[in-house]
Order: sequence, then C-alpha cells, then structure tokens
Amino acid sequence: MNYKMHNQAVKLLKMMSNSNRLKVLTLLDSSKKPMHVSEIAGRLDIELTTLSNHLFKMRAMGLIKAKQSGTHMFYTIHDPQVTKIIKLLS
Repeated sequence: MNYKMHNQAVKLLKMMSNSNRLKVLTLLDSSKKPMHVSEIAGRLDIELTTLSNHLFKMRAMGLIKAKQSGTHMFYTIHDPQVTKIIKLLS
C-alpha cells in the first residue's frame, strides 16, 4: 500500500469509527432508496443537529452524496469502499 492509499484508508476508518456515523452508513447501505434526513434521524434516534453535522462531514469526505428534491435532501452511499467495509463487518 503506497503512502497516499494509506492516508486515505486512515481517514476513511477514522470517519467510520464514530458510532453514529457507522450507524448512518450502515442504514444508507441497507436502504434500497435515498433517505431523507428526518427518516434517518427517526430510525436511528439521533438528534437532527447531530445528524446534520455527521452528514456534512461524510459528504465532505465523499462517503455519501446528497440529492436535493425541492427543499428536501436525500442521502445515499457514494464511496464503494464504504459498502465493502460494511459487508466485512456484518
């Protein structure tokens, strides 16, 4: 593994090491459709402000992507490495 790949792996694993972020990523990975932020919060019992902060960080890193529909944001997994890691963990 070269230096650049090593750094990317470290960043990805650090991001996924947070319990709430891992729950969100696992939920999005298992979902057959994009999920609205309030749906994610309701299923995982996470406050909206906390969830929004986590979603922002995961979007900034490219782990998830968001699609706007009117005034609503819908989230899906963007990085295929996330799906691979979740499958390894389950």
